Amino acid sequence: MTPTGEGARDIELRTIRILSAIEEEGSITAAAQRLGYSQPAVSQHLQRAESRIGMPLITRLGRRIKLTEAGTAIAAIAPQVIGAVDDVLTQLDGLTQLRSGNVRLRGFPSASSTLVPTLLNDVRTARPGIAISYTESEPHDSLEALASGECDVALVCGYDAAEMDAAFESFGIESNALFVDPLYAVLPRDHPLADETTVDLVDLEDDDWISGWHTEEVCRNLGFTPKVSMTTDNFIAVLGLVARGFGVSLLPRLPLTTAAIPRGCVIKPTNPQEYRTIHVATMPERSSIPAVKLTTGVIAGLDGTPWRLNRPGSVVV
Repeated sequence: MTPTGEGARDIELRTIRILSAIEEEGSITAAAQRLGYSQPAVSQHLQRAESRIGMPLITRLGRRIKLTEAGTAIAAIAPQVIGAVDDVLTQLDGLTQLRSGNVRLRGFPSASSTLVPTLLNDVRTARPGIAISYTESEPHDSLEALASGECDVALVCGYDAAEMDAAFESFGIESNALFVDPLYAVLPRDHPLADETTVDLVDLEDDDWISGWHTEEVCRNLGFTPKVSMTTDNFIAVLGLVARGFGVSLLPRLPLTTAAIPRGCVIKPTNPQEYRTIHVATMPERSSIPAVKLTTGVIAGLDGTPWRLNRPGSVVV
């Protein structure tokens, strides 16, 4: 608190509480008992407060204690100040005890109908007072949102481990690899390789491709550039187009576990097995916020079995 005159005066919350109690109780001893302090501790605090403020706060009238004009002015603000502080402390207690809290979550499209509803339900079951808002966005957009403070937690996926690590490092993001999500070749049923157990993507170099889901990135990493005839990130559209014979494509397991596969297409594992990795990410300065910590913990504990997702380091089947 800075007055208009020279210097600066500082009023501690404890000073306000003590003066309010003295005004109501009429003595230092009674005020100290009410607040749970010793009488000498209160007297010493008042002496320090008077020194900081630059004027007396109490005056003695025989055995009675009376507040000075300055002390009365400070005591007068006690209901508003102490009430506001107590309200904030109650809110902080709610956040600490996970009775309340808000988390802004982002996730990639195929997580929206699979991982996200499950984790939202798990958080609601564990802590009903935690509110999570969700926005669907592509992984790079989610990382930018994390870095700019627009979200607290993000589910992201990537097809190149080195590129993902570089992106996390460039944004200063903490991440935890959750699942390995295998990629599958999607072929028309009458394709020459449709009866093979697995498909080497290089053998599809001369086919027309329906691009999306980082198809071109994966193919280039294998040493060829696919001949793209159509592009869509809608996996239902990909399946429909392949089933009608418009080309071949590549899709992760996660969206395929929720899709009705058209009769006109077949799904084959790639050989060698290609995959993407799913991560949960947050910023270091937010990771210790109770509601954020709870959310990332729930995400880290998700069971990938319903979508046949493997943990990193396990055998991909």
